[in-house]
Parts: sequence; C-alpha cells; structure tokens
Amino acid sequence: MIHYYNLGAAKRLNDIVVAGSHDAAITAGAKNVQTQNLDIAGQASAGIRVFDLRIAAASTGEDHGLGKQAQLRAFHADSMLMKNETKSRYIPELNRTETITRTKLKGGAFGMGLNDVLTQAKGFVTTNTNEFLILKFDKCTNWGLIAETCVSVLGTTIYKGTGNVNLKTLHDLRGKVIVVFTPSGLTAVRATYPVGSGILGIKNLYSKEEPATYDPNYDGIQYFGKGGTSVWKPWAKSRTIRRSRRSS
Repeated sequence: MIHYYNLGAAKRLNDIVVAGSHDAAITAGAKNVQTQNLDIAGQASAGIRVFDLRIAAASTGEDHGLGKQAQLRAFHADSMLMKNETKSRYIPELNRTETITRTKLKGGAFGMGLNDVLTQAKGFVTTNTNEFLILKFDKCTNWGLIAETCVSVLGTTIYKGTGNVNLKTLHDLRGKVIVVFTPSGLTAVRATYPVGSGILGIKNLYSKEEPATYDPNYDGIQYFGKGGTSVWKPWAKSRTIRRSRRSS
C-alpha cells in the first residue's frame, strides 16, 4: 500500500502529488456508466486519496411500515437523464422521515450508498492513522442531509480544522477524512454547518462558470483543473467509428 506520510510529516498538501478518483463510488452499471472496479476502501488501499462523489436520494422500494424509503447514494448520469421531485421519504441512515429531493434516473446508474462510502473512509483512516482522505462532493442534491450524514458517520475522524487546507501538512491531516463541498453545496449548508464543523469548501480556479482567484485565507481546498466523462461518450465514439467505416 502507498503511504503518503512517508514523504515526510512536514510536507504540505500542495507540495505533493496525490491520486484521485472520478465518480469514485460508481462500482457497477453498464460499461458506459461504471467508473470504478474497487470500492472506497479498495481504492484507498491502492493509493487514492481524493474521491469525487455525486450524491442524490434514490427510492429503495422498501416500506417496512415506516413509509416509502429513500437512500442517499452516489450517481453517474447527465442532468438531462435525471428527474427530481420533492417527496416525503423515510431515510434509514438518519432514522426519520424527511422532505427530500428524490431522483429518478432515465439513464446512467446509482452506485454505493453514502453511508457505506463514509464507513469505509472512516475505517481506512482509523486503521492507517498517518494517512488522510479527501471526499469532494459535487453536483449533489439534499446537501443538508449529506452534511449531517458526514458529520454523524465520520465522528471524530472528520477533519474540523480551519483555514487553507492546501497549506496543511501531512502531520496536520493524519488520521482524518476531509469533507469538502463545491460552492453551491457550501452555500446551502453554511448557516447550519459553519467553519470548524467538519464541512469545508473546494474551489476550482479553472471554472468558467465561477471564476475565482487564489485566496490564501480560504477555508478549504483550491485547485486548478478540469475533468469528467459523459455517460454518452462511448456511444458517441462508437457512432463516429461506424460512420467512418461506412464512408471508407
């Protein structure tokens, strides 16, 4: 297993290169949808330290006398394949009924449940006490419920530090799961989960939609990059190949 701490306890996060995983919790589905073969624990053991997660509430089809249920789960789908509706659903992870945004997918797939993602992340840093993990939440719904679940499940392993995480050392971050929300999510929860609660921000300085400059006092992580794979991409590629063959 890769041990980043061996690079030196005084190394800052922005001094090192870490491996990341896109749509990290999509471990099943069609070949144009599935993005990972390993679960969160497996990826962490293989050296992944940054996990890109998109979470929505999916109906489970279960009742058990508590009303219709929904589960917070990772998803991989283009927005045009998603149908969001406001529903009242029992959330087993929180042991109560909530008014939520329930998502149905016309394509793509749901992946791991948020509770499993967090439990595996907690288990990894508890076992590997000098290592850290970063969970990046993006394009989610039900941000408040996600924040509550993260704080509850991760417990003492959630990172509650403040300030610029880019400048934190590996010693500062050891044994912790750093939870970061993109700007829209952070805005949705900041009143309930202030700085120091375990929910920090993550800001992409590349973004054309939300242009930003580096802020040395930012509470969270700042990075410069772009990525992403559409669920349509393999189909579009295969159609291009077929057209090319017909024209030759």
